[in-house]
Amino acid sequence: MLNRIKTVFLCLVTLSLIVTLAACGISKEDVAGVYAGTYTENGSTYSVKITLTERGTYGKTTIKDGQPFSSVAGRYDIKDEEIRLYSSSDKAEYTAYRYDDEQLKQNGNIFKQIEEDNTNNEIVMD
Repeated sequence: MLNRIKTVFLCLVTLSLIVTLAACGISKEDVAGVYAGTYTENGSTYSVKITLTERGTYGKTTIKDGQPFSSVAGRYDIKDEEIRLYSSSDKAEYTAYRYDDEQLKQNGNIFKQIEEDNTNNEIVMD
């Protein structure tokens, strides 16, 4: 009888630990949204907008010195606190961003979560 109680107690402790550890990670629902930021590199100014969906897809547009520069779309995954935007379907190449406090961070650049005004296609920074 005592062994059965110990076994049940051990199972409950193990289950509690698994649930606690699973709750610590970020999910696609947590990161879904629109992120924007601006940075300067080699004398050029870049404005970047990244849209992450709950379905695991993304869109990224970049404007360089006020002119359209690039636009890509694909899938993303989350590994630890890192969001990986894949550039190919085989997931061999990706761009990594750290997710922290509703922001994406990469190479010292910060992309803040924003609300997008769809009526006139403007980006509203908080």
